[in-house]
Amino acid sequence: MEILNCFTTAAAEEIVFRCGMLNFLLMGNDNVTKKKEVFVCIYSGLLFGIMHLPNIFIDSLDTVLWTILLGSFIGYVYGIIFLKTKNLPAVVILHAVWDFTAFCNGAMIREKYRFSGSYNFMHYQIPIILIMVIIMTMVLYKSKKEELT
Repeated sequence: MEILNCFTTAAAEEIVFRCGMLNFLLMGNDNVTKKKEVFVCIYSGLLFGIMHLPNIFIDSLDTVLWTILLGSFIGYVYGIIFLKTKNLPAVVILHAVWDFTAFCNGAMIREKYRFSGSYNFMHYQIPIILIMVIIMTMVLYKSKKEELT
């Protein structure tokens, strides 16, 4: 059930922030420059991160601040990937996998306190961040290479 929740949340957020917001901000611009794309992705990423502010009601302040910071960075990365590939399912899958590992990390932390174990799922989130950055780098490299030809 949690996997379904991760995918539906990821799909909804990506439709709003990538399909909706990015396309809206770039709408009517015939000459979209790289600077404009970067600015739009930063703006979209910041709004995506700030959207997580209501977590203050369920998490500590430092956790929420890290969530906003990391969410802004990840929103920027998703924005770049989406703008360069126009592949919404790929971004939804990356987002859903991230959400699922975050859910598992929270579950493992609760189990650690419950059973005095040493569970930590965070080590699964770090490779996901690296994979997203590698994908973004490859996408940017490919688009730069296509511009030169």
